[in-house]
Amino acid sequence: MFRGPPRRPFRLVIHVPASTLSVEHGLLKKTFIAGLIARAASIFRVDELAIYMDPDVNARDLKIFREVLRYMATPPYLRRRVIPRSRALRFAGILPPLATPNHPTEDDVYRNHVREGVVVGVPSRGRVCVDAGLDRIYCIDHDRSIKIGEGDIVLVRVENGTVKSIVPWSSIEGVYWVYRFTVYRSLRHSIRSYRGPLIISSRKGGTLAEVSGELQDLLEGAEVLSVVFGSPERDPDEIATHEGWSIDEFRHVSLNSAPLQGVRTIRTYEAVYITLSLLNTFLYDSKGI
Repeated sequence: MFRGPPRRPFRLVIHVPASTLSVEHGLLKKTFIAGLIARAASIFRVDELAIYMDPDVNARDLKIFREVLRYMATPPYLRRRVIPRSRALRFAGILPPLATPNHPTEDDVYRNHVREGVVVGVPSRGRVCVDAGLDRIYCIDHDRSIKIGEGDIVLVRVENGTVKSIVPWSSIEGVYWVYRFTVYRSLRHSIRSYRGPLIISSRKGGTLAEVSGELQDLLEGAEVLSVVFGSPERDPDEIATHEGWSIDEFRHVSLNSAPLQGVRTIRTYEAVYITLSLLNTFLYDSKGI
């Protein structure tokens, strides 16, 4: 039904510390950096963003991070309905658009396509009213066996600017739609929530050429691939040690994505772009995905 950037045959998850924003001063810069990470996740077709609480996190930065990620993943035409006003989003106007498939353009309105809508009313059983960011709210019939309530986000089919029906999310199964995100109480909890091998982004690791064979073995039969990033103060293995466990408990490869770096430290959001860019090229060249 819908064509767009393809999803990979496995889920790609990135684990990012909540303290990523801690080295930035002021809400404006923190908002911008959170937006850069959301853009990186979208560019490189990350399925899930796992934000983990590390030793250096503070509640204010976590709130900003969470609210910016949610704001950016929400289609612009739905934001006023589903995103409550918040001081943490005061500078949301500087955020770059995601331009993912769930953010349709104005031209898409006049083409047959699918888009997200929010249920704004259930006038009777088997009938719902949906705001899909078009010229008006549309009230349509739907399958009574599927429970839909006010406030639910649904996928709708649009023809010539008119909402025709609600369609199952499986309609976009093979398409990369947008990232999802979850906050976890620790790195260990974050990693254990996804059963799959890990790529650890660390200057202690090997270069892509040095670990390419291990990466190939790691990907064999994997249903989930996690890429783990450290905080501004600690590498992932150091965070694990602080939590009282060892990263060696999990099958992993350590990757140095910027050998001979010319700066003292690479910030987490910079590492996200560098590492995902390398990984994306590796996956495309070696597997066409």
